[in-house]
Amino acid sequence: MKNLATPGVFPDLINNRSFVHRIVVGVNTDEPPVIENFEGALNAAGLSKNSFHSRYLSGVWPKNGNRFRLGYGKASKFSAVPDAILTMFSDEMPLTAAQVDLLLAELFRGQKKKRMALVELTSDLEGVTVNQLMRQVLHKARRTKFIEDSQGCKTLYIGARKSDAQIKFYDKAPGVVRIEHTLRRGFLRRHGIRMPSEVFKLKLLEVDELISLREISASRLERAIKSWTPDAQALARDYLKFRHPLPQFVQFLRANGIRPEAVLVPSEIHDRVQEMIRRLYW
Repeated sequence: MKNLATPGVFPDLINNRSFVHRIVVGVNTDEPPVIENFEGALNAAGLSKNSFHSRYLSGVWPKNGNRFRLGYGKASKFSAVPDAILTMFSDEMPLTAAQVDLLLAELFRGQKKKRMALVELTSDLEGVTVNQLMRQVLHKARRTKFIEDSQGCKTLYIGARKSDAQIKFYDKAPGVVRIEHTLRRGFLRRHGIRMPSEVFKLKLLEVDELISLREISASRLERAIKSWTPDAQALARDYLKFRHPLPQFVQFLRANGIRPEAVLVPSEIHDRVQEMIRRLYW
């Protein structure tokens, strides 16, 4: 499957299937990488004082047209740092476990031990806006950050940059909004994902485990507030009418002794994303 439009956006997957946009794999091996197999790639020194490796090989892999980056030559005394670390992207073709294993086979001849470090689970949507997602989302993250650039493109970050799981909503391309789950080692281990082939287990991921996309059920709301005064009922209906962000509505419900789950239901977007994850391209 080739991408013929915006790099990293695949028309056949929009509103249809989730995919992995970026994957990071740690490699422990006694063998150096086979650099001669990648003559067109840039091989540069790791000049940063924070670099864990002394060399970085980066380029485009001809077999899929996607970028990759390999850090090798361990320059850290920490045992948790692998001998090499490979990052792959979905630029022109969605990544698969077979692609990861094939590139690793070209990079290293000998025995190697692989371990997953990061997966970006990605769902691209049409007919949705970032503002709409922001109105529907419920989460337990302590930190969020909203950015809007000079072009009017919006991004909402849910969770810290180094947390086990961070979610982003952002405008990826004209008419396309991306929901991106950045899943790091702690999250992956808890879900039994240690090898690239095991990323398929993300098909079992429940959207509600990280965020919840909900909307107000008008019929449930009416049943919940039927004993209220007319003024209180009007205030409750205003949340539905003016589509205020749901966290405010949840606080309002709880303050009045109503369980949020009695009034809120999964939104159409929630159900769509859940189905896309079930159909993960991997």
